[in-house]
Amino acid sequence: MVLGGATQLKEDLRVKHKAPERETLPRGAGQKRIITKLGESPLTTQGETTMKAVATVLLCLFAIVGNAAQWRTDPLTPLDRQYMEQRQQELNSLAQMSMGRSFGHGRDSDLRLIQEILDRKLVKKDEIAKLQAMGIIMGEHLRRENGLRWVIYVDAKGRSRALEVPAKDEFLFPVTQISSRVIVDADVDVKAIYQRLEKEITEIKKKIIVR
Repeated sequence: MVLGGATQLKEDLRVKHKAPERETLPRGAGQKRIITKLGESPLTTQGETTMKAVATVLLCLFAIVGNAAQWRTDPLTPLDRQYMEQRQQELNSLAQMSMGRSFGHGRDSDLRLIQEILDRKLVKKDEIAKLQAMGIIMGEHLRRENGLRWVIYVDAKGRSRALEVPAKDEFLFPVTQISSRVIVDADVDVKAIYQRLEKEITEIKKKIIVR
């Protein structure tokens, strides 16, 4: 009697610890029900294969769209225009007080005045706003002479004021051309920088853009 009870107990334990079964419901009309044990993978159906292929294609498309959307341009806001005008006025006031001269007398005159301010170190390298004002003045001449327009260029690094070459999706960033050199104590040749930017504009305009 005791042995029989022990045998029955072992059988009960074996049944209770037997791995339960799970049922995979049919995925389409006419498909058979598939019964699998835990730890095993159900058979891959034709529908699953198609779904995986579609998902792969969609992921590729999303990746392409994501890369294309890494940057954008916005028009200048009134605050942007006000900021640019104020920075130029501040630099002009400095030139008037320190040198008795002012900006606004033509491209060559303005470029020479910027160079003299730099050579005389009237603007320190930590005065970023004034250094960028020099880039804005230089950019204004580039804009007028080459038919460009100011825009706000936005990417993962933030927003920047840039000159857009119309219909080319190409941009120049004159605002930081001088400040980026001054802060690392590099020599600054204002005329050479301007000529290089003009050359870049000429090359960009020659490009054929396929959309």
